Amino acid sequence: MNRKRIGTIAVILGFSLVIGACAFSIINTKMSEKNEDDEFKKISQSVSVSSTAETQAKVSQTENNSDTDATKVPEGTQQPSHSVEELLAMNKECYAWISIKDTRISYPVMHTPNDPDKYLNKNFYGQYSSSGVPYMDARCTDDSDNKIIFGHHMNFGSMFSDLCNYTSRMFRDTHQNILLETHTDRETYKVFAALRVKADDYWYNFITAETEKKFNKKISYAVEHSLYKTSIVPKYGHKLLTLSTCMGSDKDDRLLVIAVKQ
Repeated sequence: MNRKRIGTIAVILGFSLVIGACAFSIINTKMSEKNEDDEFKKISQSVSVSSTAETQAKVSQTENNSDTDATKVPEGTQQPSHSVEELLAMNKECYAWISIKDTRISYPVMHTPNDPDKYLNKNFYGQYSSSGVPYMDARCTDDSDNKIIFGHHMNFGSMFSDLCNYTSRMFRDTHQNILLETHTDRETYKVFAALRVKADDYWYNFITAETEKKFNKKISYAVEHSLYKTSIVPKYGHKLLTLSTCMGSDKDDRLLVIAVKQ
């Protein structure tokens, strides 16, 4: 066997090893992400409860009194409830459960004011996880004017990956409602803006409205920079919810989905 042929075989073997390693890495990552997402499904099943007629009526009444472009039967009322009390018994650092109907987004939300990014790469039980758990900005409280929740954009569609669909106005129109269940309430928020921004964007500094003028300035910013327009313009005193995830080729690229409480 001549040297040229040996060299060719060596190159082919080298490429084969690289391709095999890449394939193994992709399969391993996909399986790991699936297993981590399955754990959340188990948690969801263990704390799911039937929505009472009283709770359903309360959310419907709130929606029907809204001055937004809401549909009369809000999506949130058709979603299962989760017992946040049971979640708190499992992990006292759990703040809420967040879900968006007809998406894969249905996860607990953590809150650790003294350790802001604790759940960036930890699962619900505090063990290492590449998926992490969605978590609320450490600066936020129950009374914040804008609650900001962060979640990973995973390669195979779990966690907050479905938020990227909100770049489409059509998707927003069919998935307007975000349900946030806390230990005290079952809150429905309606999406009014989606922004592609950087990690240091102006919006991330908005937790407290402070004054009507400052609140209106923030809302104007969101509306003007949104990928599309809706008929919803929040007013001073309204509570907001912002979901944030990575989107784009740059590590600092972000997508914000912003909603107002109904």
